[in-house]
Amino acid sequence: MRLNVGESAPIFSKVDLRGEVVDLGATKGKPVWIGFFRFATCPLCNLRVHQMISAWPRFEKRCRYVAVFQSPPERFEGFLTKHSPPFPVIADPAMELFKAYKLENSLLAALKPQVIAKTIEAKRLGFPVGALSPKDGAALRVPGDFIVGTDGKLKLAFYGTTVAESVPLDVADRQLAQPAA
Repeated sequence: MRLNVGESAPIFSKVDLRGEVVDLGATKGKPVWIGFFRFATCPLCNLRVHQMISAWPRFEKRCRYVAVFQSPPERFEGFLTKHSPPFPVIADPAMELFKAYKLENSLLAALKPQVIAKTIEAKRLGFPVGALSPKDGAALRVPGDFIVGTDGKLKLAFYGTTVAESVPLDVADRQLAQPAA
């Protein structure tokens, strides 16, 4: 059963890839946007990280962003230096956060035509595409995005309909523009 807007967000404390603690329970003052991704070498996920880095100046004063991947830390070799994300990236190979936030796997979500278009876009931008890239965890994991308000309640609970779908940036922008309840 999926999480819904208005519910309390699952609280966590994890160490990110830079060795810093990300403690959702201790975050005060700004909403927290949590983006869930598949594996570190996923071209679709790398495309979204690239988009988030480009869009970050639009969001950085209004929220804290945390990216969560199902890959173990060693799979991120070169990831931080290649992307240089200005936000924390958490490796969750035990899938504790994926389970807490009720993220799903779906073969149907991997076969939708939108996935092909996003894969072509990722390849055009130079992200490796192919069956040979190592996959950690479920290859059929469907991404999700959650915005946790300063009150600890979910302001947004977005579950993708394809393996290439994250919350549209304009939707997140509108959610973050709304005053806290």
